[in-house]
Amino acid sequence: MRPRSRLYLTVILLACLSQGVASHAQGRRQPELRAFWADAFSPAFKSPEEADLLLKRLHDAHMNAVFVQMRKGGDAYYASHYEPWAKDAQTHFDSLAYLIEKAHSMSPPVAIHAWINTCAVGGNGSNPFNIVHLHPDWLSLNPDNKDFDNEATKIDPGNPGAADWTFRVYLDIARHYNVDGIHFDFVRYGDKDWGYNPVSLARFESKALGRTDIKRLPNLKPDPTDETWKQWRRDQVTNLVRKVSLYAKLVNPKVVVSAAVIAWGDAPKNDSEWFTKSAAMNRIYQDWRGWLEEGMIDLACPMTYFQYDYHADWQRNWSRFVKNHQYNRASTVAIGTWFNTIPQSLEMIADARESLQNGKAPYGVVLYCYTGTNAGEKDATGKRPELKNSADFYDALSQPPSSAPFTYDTPIPEMSWKSEPKKGHLKGVVLTSNLDPVDGAKVEVSFRGKKSTRFTDGTGFYGFVDLPPGKVIVKVSSPGFSAVQVTLAISAGRVQTKTIQLGAPSTASSTAISTLKLPSTANGTPVKLEGMKVVLGSDAFSGNLYIVDEKSQGIRVKLDLPPVLPFQQGDIVSVRGTLQTLEGERTIAAATAILTDMTPADSINLPMILSGRQILEGKAGTGELISIAGEVVQANPEKFTVNSEGMELVVPLAGHKDFGVETLSYRFPIPVLGSKVILTGMLSVGTSNNLNSRYRLHLMGSEGYRLLSGNALLERI
Repeated sequence: MRPRSRLYLTVILLACLSQGVASHAQGRRQPELRAFWADAFSPAFKSPEEADLLLKRLHDAHMNAVFVQMRKGGDAYYASHYEPWAKDAQTHFDSLAYLIEKAHSMSPPVAIHAWINTCAVGGNGSNPFNIVHLHPDWLSLNPDNKDFDNEATKIDPGNPGAADWTFRVYLDIARHYNVDGIHFDFVRYGDKDWGYNPVSLARFESKALGRTDIKRLPNLKPDPTDETWKQWRRDQVTNLVRKVSLYAKLVNPKVVVSAAVIAWGDAPKNDSEWFTKSAAMNRIYQDWRGWLEEGMIDLACPMTYFQYDYHADWQRNWSRFVKNHQYNRASTVAIGTWFNTIPQSLEMIADARESLQNGKAPYGVVLYCYTGTNAGEKDATGKRPELKNSADFYDALSQPPSSAPFTYDTPIPEMSWKSEPKKGHLKGVVLTSNLDPVDGAKVEVSFRGKKSTRFTDGTGFYGFVDLPPGKVIVKVSSPGFSAVQVTLAISAGRVQTKTIQLGAPSTASSTAISTLKLPSTANGTPVKLEGMKVVLGSDAFSGNLYIVDEKSQGIRVKLDLPPVLPFQQGDIVSVRGTLQTLEGERTIAAATAILTDMTPADSINLPMILSGRQILEGKAGTGELISIAGEVVQANPEKFTVNSEGMELVVPLAGHKDFGVETLSYRFPIPVLGSKVILTGMLSVGTSNNLNSRYRLHLMGSEGYRLLSGNALLERI
């Protein structure tokens, strides 16, 4: 071979080698999730300074996500519509809003997932607004009626009230925050001896009526090991997850629904061991593998926390199981950093990220936890002390030598089922003619020669994930009712919602029934309305709602009884009551309302900027959101009146408040006569005794009130 040929071959070999190195490097730079869990029991995000430090450490370590614990025990580190502020959040610092704004503006951005303790609710039990005080009847019990399982006080998802409360807590965040994900934790029972809530038991017994094959305890309660009773409890947890998931897909299609799930002991060696031996299935009734298979959750985060000193093999076994059992969704591998040394954690991270021989890899890794960084050297007893916030640990994640796992930034992998969906979804509620939920109704969906069956939960909810686009036939049946069948259209990437009523339309022939449109019947007429949007909820006007139909025509709803959970703006409700005129307003009185759907908070129209003259001309009616400027001409603790271009607008204060269970009134003083103000709220057009129009404005919280100085009015809106 001539020298020139030898040189030519060398160039080719070097080029191939460099391409191989580049390809290998590019392969290592594939997108992956790199995240911490940041708990609320340690300093992490409870002040701007803590939050800034958290984000800086994430950024410096080239991590791209964090799961922040926004609810640890029936409390909140964000502005909740349903639960009190955490006892160590006395300044009401909205950690979630702050983190989202800061993290999303970083380069590269950091994803914020709201970590919510699902069933564990006892952490803030000293607050009278905590769920354990408001609803002790919702707690999970053991056969001896104890409510503490040596881990936490938990609600029972088999109690419909408890499940509905929890569902609304999750959706509260998904609707009102630009969060990247909502994250389940403690979405399970305490152990095999728990779940004996009286309401859940009664529901179970009604389904098992007459069966003699169910194992019983001496007190006749079902035996904890009875397979039917075990499956009942699994179903209650799964029903809650399915409901949250489908509503989340509706109100915020981009939000990732994830769960921190149980991986106790060694991993199953095969599929059958998952069902027969896994703690998730047999001790705490959390079928997270089934959630992935059905597509209910986008991401499973099995808590594979093992000490390298003793169970490094269990860590590797679970890592393989996770990689092989992602189905059409995704899973991460977790590392328990708090009880391992830094080198041990780095070795387990490396194993977690490694692809299997079949090419399967995890979606990424999640470290527990941000503050519990590592363990020290063994003491005289052989135990390793837990260390906190070790700078060496944070540096080891990203700084060479070569054992550092995250030496460069990388994006989070795309979820194709969200970015390019090929399937659609179906959800709804089954109700009686009196708007009572039908528990245990059979719902069959037929499509393309196939059939899928669900049973409604205690709130009447049913749901189907990942249906093919096209027409489906839905058949609903329940003992004591005639079956109902409807045909619906499923679209890729969309959630179809259908409320189904069983039984006669109404026991009163004079009832006016309307879907999406307010009736024009006379006072005294019983009415039932479906698909109505709440524009002012009982969270801000106790015992009352204002609803609008599809043409934005509004009416007041005065509830017969205060709801267990307040309704809020953007809820979709069915309402039953009687038309009356109350306080000059057309009202559905003595009303019952039930939540049947939700819309995102940003689906509410922006306020129209109007003058008093324009309102007198009929430019807006009841239910319209408006902004208006005027001068205060009357004021007392019950209400104040504003004059705007000759029109007097009454602003009620009594019975109104900002949202939040601990808030009892608006956060502004009674305005002074002559004050110039800009108001934003919901207009109500009524009739006074002399048949002249009367106008009210219901403020949309304290932020709907602005005090001005000088004569500038409309130009300041």
